[in-house]
Formats: sequence, C-alpha cells, structure tokens
Amino acid sequence: MFFALMVFLCGGLGAMTRFFLDKAMSPRLRTESSIISPVFVINLVGSFLYGLLILPVSNPRALGVHYNATDQVAFWCTVITTGLLGGFTTFSTAMVEALTARSEGKMVKFLMLWLVQVVGAMVAALAGALLFVLLFGRYIAPVFPPDVLY
Repeated sequence: MFFALMVFLCGGLGAMTRFFLDKAMSPRLRTESSIISPVFVINLVGSFLYGLLILPVSNPRALGVHYNATDQVAFWCTVITTGLLGGFTTFSTAMVEALTARSEGKMVKFLMLWLVQVVGAMVAALAGALLFVLLFGRYIAPVFPPDVLY
C-alpha cells in the first residue's frame, strides 16, 4: 500500500513539475517560429533521467549496494521512474501537439514533435543508461520484472 501511495504522490509531483516548467518555457518555445515545444524538452529530459535510473530499477545490485539494501534501492528507483518521471513526461500531449502542427500545415514542427521526439527520447534514454555505466563503472544486465518489489 505504501508503494502505491508513493507512486501516486510522486506522479502528482512530476505532473506539477511538468506544468510549471511548461509555463516557464512557453514564452520562448510556444511561438510561431519555434519548431519544438516545452513538452518536447521535458520528454527528452525525462527519458534521459529514466535511462539513468533503469539499471538500478531493474537490478539494484548494479549500484554495488549491499544485498540487504537492494529492496530499498529498487523501491525508490521504481517510485521515481514510474511515479515522478511517469508524471513528468507526457507523450500523449506531445502527439496532440504534433497533430495540431500537422493540421496547421507546419510540417517541420510536426516531424520534430512526432518523429524526432520519439527517436530523441530513445537516444536520451540510452545516453542516460550509458552515463550510469560511466559513473558506476559497471553494467549488470537488467532483470525484468524487478522481483525485489513482490
């Protein structure tokens, strides 16, 4: 029950963070000449952070922590990725923005928001995972699902 509550609370925090960042970036990125949107930037940052945390989520021993601490590492990394970053990123809004750009005849913006964002998110997640390996000097193959949560 505590796990579900933490995911719920972090999801709300992530959504609020996205909302305020969107508002802060809107004056610069929500213009007629802009080919990206605040949601584009938020989704790439969120994907990078998710990539950075996916190894400890899927296999907490990737951090080299003592075996007894792996439950806590997996718990909090999963709460952060599923809750906080799940609420922070929003690909449904991005796709609506892409379709809106398409209906307005803005093909470059449409492609940036649709195709480049999806590919960019995958590259950002891979870059995050690579940074984890560089920081911690190890790669332990992910174990799905993380059995320490069940």
